[in-house]
Amino acid sequence: MVRVALAAAVVVCVTSMMAACSPDRITMPSPTTAPAPSATVQSAACTGAKGEIVLRALFDDLSAGRATPVSEFFVEPSSFVRWWDPTLPSGDVITYQFGDGIDTVNLKSLQAHLDSLVRGGVQISVTSFTPDGYEDSIHGGGFTFTARGRPDPQTKPLDGGGKGGVDCATGTLTSVVIDAW
Repeated sequence: MVRVALAAAVVVCVTSMMAACSPDRITMPSPTTAPAPSATVQSAACTGAKGEIVLRALFDDLSAGRATPVSEFFVEPSSFVRWWDPTLPSGDVITYQFGDGIDTVNLKSLQAHLDSLVRGGVQISVTSFTPDGYEDSIHGGGFTFTARGRPDPQTKPLDGGGKGGVDCATGTLTSVVIDAW
């Protein structure tokens, strides 16, 4: 008997709640109120444009002979993709290296190369920059650029350019490939 009374009370309660929740009183959030993160949303926000400031700053520091700490311009080592410039042999791409500890990676070879470019008197500046849109979760936002540069003061400056990628969350570079200068 107690169970029947309890069941009846639940029915009465639910029925009265339904009356209070008529369609004109129910507010349902629309699906566009809070979109779930997706590649489409990421790609719209991650155009590669954030790469211009950091690329120009990197080239300015290199050209001014300033110390260029990799950690200020590039993503964490495990997310880094590549660096190549005309001073490196064809196919000799700099990427992350395994570190001394277990599951550690570093960018010591990139740091050593940038230090070498600074010591050699590299001069390079961005003359134009074009965001290319979202590439993928590894490269981030892509971009292309034209540049004027030379590897040392004895070489005549030449026009060239390249491409790269920027991690849109951190605003740091994932890759830089300088095709020519």
